[in-house]
Amino acid sequence: MKRILHFVTSMDYGGVETLLMSIYRNIDREKIQFDFLCHNSCDNFFSKEIEKLGGRMYAVPYASRVGYFGYLKELYNFFKAHPEYKVIHSHINCENGNALSMAKKAGIPVRIAHSHIGNAQEDNWKIDIYKRLIRLKIPFCATHCFACSKAAADYLFKRKKNRRECKIINNAINTSNFMFSKTARDEIRKKYGLEDKFVIGNIGRFSYQKNQTFSIKLFEEYLKSDSNAVLIFLGAGEDMKKHKEYVKSKGLEDKILFLGSHNNVPDFLSAMDVFLFPSLFEGLGIVAIEAQASGLPVLASDMIPRETDLTDLINYYPLDTFIPWLEALKNFENKDCVDREQYAKKVKDMDYDIESTAKYLEDFYLSL
Repeated sequence: MKRILHFVTSMDYGGVETLLMSIYRNIDREKIQFDFLCHNSCDNFFSKEIEKLGGRMYAVPYASRVGYFGYLKELYNFFKAHPEYKVIHSHINCENGNALSMAKKAGIPVRIAHSHIGNAQEDNWKIDIYKRLIRLKIPFCATHCFACSKAAADYLFKRKKNRRECKIINNAINTSNFMFSKTARDEIRKKYGLEDKFVIGNIGRFSYQKNQTFSIKLFEEYLKSDSNAVLIFLGAGEDMKKHKEYVKSKGLEDKILFLGSHNNVPDFLSAMDVFLFPSLFEGLGIVAIEAQASGLPVLASDMIPRETDLTDLINYYPLDTFIPWLEALKNFENKDCVDREQYAKKVKDMDYDIESTAKYLEDFYLSL
């Protein structure tokens, strides 16, 4: 059996984490096992399931705790202490430069840099410069390059040779799990008092990248024309507290609901009427794929890679004005999507079903 070490920020609920778990559930675990190295803590959303499936969880302190050179030392010491790993598959974007350089120094022969983000720009210029600098390490320490889209490859891999050899790995999903369910829709809407509401949804980590501020401000404008609308957020993160405080200050607690992280995301997608996806940047945006599989109209920012355009349900709008977003929301008000159940198959037919992705990676790992 081969054990693959996946390096991630955490295994809490998120797009990359969901993808990895979907692959993990669908590979032949008699031949391949996944272990996970996280930053700071092993106590994550998926930890118990990983251990149940036979995986191991490890953690190293991040640079904010031990300093930059202390962080590099922690990485090197971990890799030296675990010579059983011959393959490291790193999913931390620019930070792949730090992780894989230490893996190389420690003698790990196969070092995969996987890009899950495109056209990223941090709100802190110092962090932005830092990430751009450590990204320069990747060509000298990665043996293989993966990306979830062309935009993600172009962002992380600056050498033409790396981009040319980069393999695009579709951020696939278990499409059957995301098929629209009338039963789930009714149950969720009843549980949260949404039976007769126009439900606008957003799912993702609360962060600068995901741009929940735009969703809230847009919804405030939309409420002026439709007082029956409700905005629901799924997810957690560093910016959730400030958004909650803003909503409370506006007296909108009954209109904007923060529902936290859940493992039954398909049920919530079935309960929604429209999905907002105003991210400032994405490698792909797996949640937009999930929403389409559920037959849910998606209003996305024009910063989202067009590889997400798998059906007739998704449209892209600029972030410098609310006008086209508001017009689109009004068009969907009181309008049911025809035959939402058909869209899971449409997404699968576009080669975004997890079975094919898991099989490709299984064969790849076994060939190394």
